[in-house]
Amino acid sequence: MQIVPRAACLALVLLGVSYAQEAVFERSAWMGAGAVKTTPVEVIVSSTGVTIRSKDKTPSVILDLPYSSINNLGYTYVEHRKSALLPVPALFIKGQSHWLVIESNAGPGSQPTVLRLDKTEYREVIAALTAKSGKRVEMLAPGSTLVDPTVGSHDEDQIVSFPIDQVRAALKPAMEHCLCKVSKSKVDRLKCTRGLRPPDSIGGGEGVTATLEPQGQQTQVQIRTEKGLFGKNWSSPIYLEMLRTLQTTH
Repeated sequence: MQIVPRAACLALVLLGVSYAQEAVFERSAWMGAGAVKTTPVEVIVSSTGVTIRSKDKTPSVILDLPYSSINNLGYTYVEHRKSALLPVPALFIKGQSHWLVIESNAGPGSQPTVLRLDKTEYREVIAALTAKSGKRVEMLAPGSTLVDPTVGSHDEDQIVSFPIDQVRAALKPAMEHCLCKVSKSKVDRLKCTRGLRPPDSIGGGEGVTATLEPQGQQTQVQIRTEKGLFGKNWSSPIYLEMLRTLQTTH
C-alpha cells in the first residue's frame, strides 16, 4: 500500500530545491534605506549566496550576500496594522504579509536586509535557503524579532528519501537541538520531553514522539507533539532540523 504524506508544509520542497543550481523568485520586494517603501526585486538563491536583483529593463545587482557573510536568517509574518518589526510599509499592506530578515556583514552599513516575500513564494524561498545555505531560517514571532521556531508548526507525517538507520541517527540530535531530552529510544520510535522551564523560555512540558517505518530505501516519519503548558508544537522544528542534518551529511 502506498503511503502519502497527510500534511503539506514547507519541508515538502526541501529535497527538490536542493538539487537545482539556483532558485529565482520574481515576486519579492526589498525594503530600502529608511524603511519608507519597498522596491520590487528578484531574489536569487544559489549554492553560494543570496543575490537581490532589480527588475529594471536592464537588471542590476542591488545586493550580493555570500553565505559566509550571513549571520542570521529570520522569517516572520505580519498582520495588517500589527507590525512591531516593520512599522511603516507593513501598515499599508492588507491582510497578512511575509518577511525575510537577513543579518549579514555584507549588507549596507551592516544593517539587516529586509525582504517582503509573496504569499505564493515564501515557503519556497525559505525551503531554498534552508537547503542551499546550510543555515537555519529562524521562525520569528509574528510581527516581532522574537525567535520562536514553533510558529506555524504542526504534527508531521512525511516520507523522506533516506534509509531508516540514517533517519534515526539524525532524529536524536534534532530533538536535543530543540532542548527535548530523549527519554525512550527504540529502533522505530523515539520519545523526548522538554522541561517545564526550558532555557529558551518557549513553552514548557511538551512531549514529542517520533515513529519510523521503512519504505524500501525511504522512511516514513511521523512526529507528534503532546502540547505542554502553553500549547507549543515542536514537531516541525524537530523534523526540519532532522532533514537539514540528513541533507548536509549524506
